[in-house]
Amino acid sequence: MIRPLARRLLALAIVIAPAACVAADLPAASAVTALRNPAFDEPASDPSAPPGWASQGSAYGTVKIVEHAGASGGRAAELRPAASGSKDSQSFMIFQVLDPATYRGKKVEFGAQVATEGAGINLVVWSPEGSGNDFVSNVNQPAFTARKSTFTVPANASVLTFGVQVLGPAGSRAFVDDAFVRLEGAGEAVPASTGTAGGGATVTIHAGALQRQLPSDFFAMHIEWFEDASGLVEPGTGTPRPDVVELLRPLGIPLLRFPGGISADFYDWKKGVGEKRGELRNPFNKKMEVVRFGSPEFVALAKQLGARACITANYGTGTAADAGAWAKWFSDNGLRPDCWEVGNEIHLSGPKATGANSAEIYKPGAQYAKDFPGYASAIKAVIPNAKVGAIAHIDTGAFPFADGGNPNWTREMLDALSTKADFFALHNGYAPVVIDDSVDLAREADRQKLYRATFAAALQTKDNLATVASEIAKRSPLNTKAPFAITEFGALVGITSDPSRHLAYVDQSRTQASALYVASVLDVYMADPRVEITMFTNPVHKYYGSLVLADASGPVTSPTYHLYRFYRERFESRLVGTDVASPTFSSEQVGVVKARSAVPTLVARASKSPDGRRLTALLVNRSLSGPLETDVSIEGFVPARVSCEILAAPAPNAINGPSLGPTVVKNSNVTPRPFACKTAASQRLALPPGSILSLVADAS
Repeated sequence: MIRPLARRLLALAIVIAPAACVAADLPAASAVTALRNPAFDEPASDPSAPPGWASQGSAYGTVKIVEHAGASGGRAAELRPAASGSKDSQSFMIFQVLDPATYRGKKVEFGAQVATEGAGINLVVWSPEGSGNDFVSNVNQPAFTARKSTFTVPANASVLTFGVQVLGPAGSRAFVDDAFVRLEGAGEAVPASTGTAGGGATVTIHAGALQRQLPSDFFAMHIEWFEDASGLVEPGTGTPRPDVVELLRPLGIPLLRFPGGISADFYDWKKGVGEKRGELRNPFNKKMEVVRFGSPEFVALAKQLGARACITANYGTGTAADAGAWAKWFSDNGLRPDCWEVGNEIHLSGPKATGANSAEIYKPGAQYAKDFPGYASAIKAVIPNAKVGAIAHIDTGAFPFADGGNPNWTREMLDALSTKADFFALHNGYAPVVIDDSVDLAREADRQKLYRATFAAALQTKDNLATVASEIAKRSPLNTKAPFAITEFGALVGITSDPSRHLAYVDQSRTQASALYVASVLDVYMADPRVEITMFTNPVHKYYGSLVLADASGPVTSPTYHLYRFYRERFESRLVGTDVASPTFSSEQVGVVKARSAVPTLVARASKSPDGRRLTALLVNRSLSGPLETDVSIEGFVPARVSCEILAAPAPNAINGPSLGPTVVKNSNVTPRPFACKTAASQRLALPPGSILSLVADAS
């Protein structure tokens, strides 16, 4: 049954007229900010009860999920009038109840893909204060046709629904797929995830069961020297932007990686010091740039932020002597980096490689193993307490990252490595990495498929950590206990030569869905005691996947920025036992991410303060189809005060600030907000779709 106001739906003909207050035949869920199961692809135990949808007027028609070759995901909703037909006030419809607060006073676009075989379809956005509809009068349109209309939602709308009504005689039918309701000009909002099992979730926190102490360097960052340090510094000056620095301060960045990733293996540090700076090639656009953000500027930034340094020594085109001389320059100039890695991604290059990791930097794995001790010795001769890491990579995804001429670089390196590495640097947290243009992010169904795969990628990263550890133990036993440093990771949506797809991939890297992915993969890294450092790529960027968008009009924080603030301000360092029972979903192969089943919808992790007086938890609801009822219980801790904040968005493809294309909901103002929770050891929380909840409990 639905609430009295929500019951006052429509009995529609071509004109809209309010019906009597009746109960829905399929009960409506709570009001949602965006449609659930809009493509009718979500698995249903009963095909006549599509998840997320309610119905009215069962005496006049039926709905059934059917296979349809023309549907985006292979399935569509079939609406059939009953024997007496469906007409006027005696008609059949399916509907969803929307949260009116999201849309009040705003112009919305609504529509669907529609096919008709003897019956008409009426698409309706309705509130008691006013309504809009789009009537498909062509009853002989067997191929799906896109329908779209607009309606300005009344500013005082008390209830808001979206409905699909079938009108026709017995024996006729119509099909609906890819329904949508979105703010005008926002691009196609992704209304819901499909493939998510129903039911609630439970989280049990065992406050007395200490699992690990998160290392102090766990939430580190990766920055690069070129293109004004990706927008971190004032154009052409090398001087950090004060507004950006102020946004980074609350993140308490413990460690900054420099001078970059791929660019590090082409970096001549001597051209980035002194009054007269040299030029270096940007390995991505192949252009020469003056090194304005060099070592002195990096030292100044690290001091401004109170961060230590992790330096990537140039192995690709440099020497051990260069690394030692650079360590001395740092030491002489007020910074003694105690974290170094030798090279970046030599393992992804090859003798004939032509990409950014080109053949210019290639050296065989056995050669790296032979050279590594020299680099470590040169650095430690200047900074004895420095930790020097070796790079490693094992392909376990749907396609190899490694160059085809170099598939076993890491195994050959480990076989030859006779020296202890202080850690191994890995880059196994990029996803979903679409390289074949197989998804069209202008299509809602493709975005949903991509998001499901991206969330599932965290489990693939978990498997990869185990594979790398196994290879190290087998091939280099003296390094069995060496920890891992994830020196780059983040949402890397895709790589393409198609300009429009490229813009879509860049936009998607700043969405709420990307924040959900970062939270998912960080949870995997937290759970693995071998992972001591993670470095997000990048804290600041002009376009791509950053915490802070370096927009010309001023910096814009992303949903992932607010996730990091949760971790740094509302999450303690001592991880405690957290048991999670959750619905699951399945995902298809997308990019490097293999198809996967039984992926938990909910991810949760809890921690407590060193004095044991504060307990914190982070809950990540990866269902995009509606609230997830979650029972949270705390054992071994008596809360005197509890506060909750939620990071939620109007759609998973919501971003803050401007967009480069139409596949995201721009200017969405995704930011943490207070969330009602009780001061109690047990409570039930309705987590909004695609949301991240921060819970903080203090003892008396």
